[in-house]
Amino acid sequence: LLHGSRGIGKTTFAYHCANYLLSNGRQKIGALNPQDPDFKLIAAGAHPDLAVVAPPVDEKTGITKDEIPVAAVRVLSGFFQKTSGREGWRIALVRGADLMNRNAANALLKILEEPPQRALLLMTASTPGKLLPTIRSRCRPLALQPLSASAMADVLRGYQDGTDLAALDELQRLSSGSPGVALRLLENDG
Repeated sequence: LLHGSRGIGKTTFAYHCANYLLSNGRQKIGALNPQDPDFKLIAAGAHPDLAVVAPPVDEKTGITKDEIPVAAVRVLSGFFQKTSGREGWRIALVRGADLMNRNAANALLKILEEPPQRALLLMTASTPGKLLPTIRSRCRPLALQPLSASAMADVLRGYQDGTDLAALDELQRLSSGSPGVALRLLENDG
């Protein structure tokens, strides 16, 4: 259970972990190679040993819903019943696990109660207290902290694109160590 403030990189870290495991260690956490075949499959959402569950997007409005329904989680039962496509790990990533509705949480709990072999379930949550206590008790929590000022400066330098230094300093102050918040502010003109 990767938890921490919104936008600090929980999902990014989860994808790095998945790349590392699914590439049998070829892909290094923090230094992914976009030319690696596993990276390409994961980036395309086509890796046979990775399932991702996230709040769905409303087809009519294009807006991401604020809840993960039970049907999205039930897909994981079938995923974990299959053998690995590459004789390695099977990994499921539940993005925003704290957004699961009650039925979805109970469906996930059934998987956690009898975990399959060579399977890893990575969950991200900005508010882990919203998860069922029985789910939290079956997880290893990893609290991710906001980035330091120097780390945020490094991230923002990569997105300068004509943004002046004063604006980058302001972004850093407003984002409170969250690259995701800073990038949303930058992309949407504050």
